[in-house]
Amino acid sequence: MVLSLKAAEADVVFPFTDGAAVVGQRSEVGMEYYYINRSGERIGQRSYAIALPFYENRAPVLDRETGLFGLIDSNGEWVVGPKYVALGHGEAPVCDARIAFITCKVDSRPCKGGYIDIDGNEVVVFLDVVYLQPFRNGAAVVRTDRQVGLVNTDGKWVWSRPVE
Repeated sequence: MVLSLKAAEADVVFPFTDGAAVVGQRSEVGMEYYYINRSGERIGQRSYAIALPFYENRAPVLDRETGLFGLIDSNGEWVVGPKYVALGHGEAPVCDARIAFITCKVDSRPCKGGYIDIDGNEVVVFLDVVYLQPFRNGAAVVRTDRQVGLVNTDGKWVWSRPVE
């Protein structure tokens, strides 16, 4: 299938995932990103400062107005409105339907972080997170103020060591 986007409409187009592609366009405020379907039609009316690929019909996006991340569905509607400082998922099919989030800037302490499911429910939460990575094959690397290691999709430490 070949899409017919005019050259002036897009500066960059990313591959399709879950039937949608991210399109980037330069504007007076910098790059703006939005989604198109396989027919080349725009999904929703919003544009975002950052738009990540869809996975299971959900995509993390950075809202330009608030400067915070939220989660949208395949119609461009908010599943979780913008409230996270960071939000992202791993690459399908190994990301285990968990999306990583952080609620504060890294230099702020304590910092809440963890993972939401595709419906936006916080399913694994750490109150003292330093960093975390997306799940791959059932495990994710997490560092808190007290320990670093691997957690499973239920948030149980499967291996860890104290942080010195």
